[in-house]
Amino acid sequence: MEQSPHTRSYSSQHRFTSTGKSRLAAAKFNLLRKRLFGICLIMMLTGLAQAQGEDLEIADCYSVLLSPPIKWVDSAVWAKSHETILFVDTVFDKLMLLSVLTGRHAPADLHLGLESGLSRDLTLPWRIRAYDTGYFLFEDRSAEVFYLDKKFQLEAAIQINTITTSADYNEVGVWRLDVLWDFSPMKSGILAFADLRGPEGLESSGFLLFDSDGIRQIFQMVDVRDPVRNHYVRGTPYIATDEDLGYILFMEKEPWIGRIKGGVADVQPLPFFPKDFRHHLNLDQIHFRAEGPRRETAILKLIELSKTVRAIYFKDNYIYLLGKESISSSYTTAWWLIKLDPEDGHELSRTKLPTNAAHLTVVPGDSWSLIEKSPVEGLGAVQAPYMETSSIVIVPAKWLEGSGIPSVEVGAESRCTVRN
Repeated sequence: MEQSPHTRSYSSQHRFTSTGKSRLAAAKFNLLRKRLFGICLIMMLTGLAQAQGEDLEIADCYSVLLSPPIKWVDSAVWAKSHETILFVDTVFDKLMLLSVLTGRHAPADLHLGLESGLSRDLTLPWRIRAYDTGYFLFEDRSAEVFYLDKKFQLEAAIQINTITTSADYNEVGVWRLDVLWDFSPMKSGILAFADLRGPEGLESSGFLLFDSDGIRQIFQMVDVRDPVRNHYVRGTPYIATDEDLGYILFMEKEPWIGRIKGGVADVQPLPFFPKDFRHHLNLDQIHFRAEGPRRETAILKLIELSKTVRAIYFKDNYIYLLGKESISSSYTTAWWLIKLDPEDGHELSRTKLPTNAAHLTVVPGDSWSLIEKSPVEGLGAVQAPYMETSSIVIVPAKWLEGSGIPSVEVGAESRCTVRN
């Protein structure tokens, strides 16, 4: 741990002579002056951030360079009135705060103590999702879902490996939760894609709804050896919710969107899906080529070079799909935000995003944040994958959610200024 610049060790031979006292007084005065200056600087930066934050909704598109770059942003949400992003850094296993005004980032100050006196260690954060009144965070090492309020105070914790089906499922037996790969909170519980463990060590995965009392319903089981599972465990959201409405992006031989209404109910397929993204991205071709980190790198590289849909979002009563296409002639990537009708899935508009990044983490909000990531690279002898983030792009919502005119190309890069 880096030592504070104000921490000093003094020799036991130090004598407080009159000169020493004068020097000590001068040192105290200088320290006090620095602290006062620091307080004034913080107040000034806070005021500036608030003033700039008020302009975020009406400002033009702008990009911010990160200082220093981040190795892997896995999942992220808006915090503190759209001036700060709360994200998970999976390389260093930390929950971080990133200023969209300065590009600086630091570990988040969490208060993981319950009123009952119990506390929690955040040693391996995995996924974070926003909710109306706070955040849901999955901590992998303890296998717990934490609910944090807007001030990052811990309100509740659920031990997921105690969550089971209330009765036998598929005549196999009782299933229990093991790992959450993707999830989004609803009023009736948490809609998730998770790994499950059954009797006698049986393993599977599936889309399901659960709460603290148990697994309420399993909507679709996915075999752990099925290549389609490779889509759902990469960190990008394939589940979107609002109130008691849930949508799942199924990446099968022909991708489709399923809707879940009112908590426990069957999945209702939406009849429409964007035609040019209706093809299947087959990850089976690299399923047995490598193991461990090398396999992860190979999967991400294949996704990087393909045309496919990468995420689903739900905002202000509309569905949004994130589509990507690799442009071989320029060795770049084109990204599209596709607005869909929530009732039948037909396309309302399409916006080309102002980025050519190889990978993206997108954070919807009053302004949309595009967290740009480099092409996937292997790290070290075992080729553990990472995607470096050195910049983010902030785009006003009105540019992306806009007029309902199909195939609009707004937010061109020439209009995105660099702020720092």
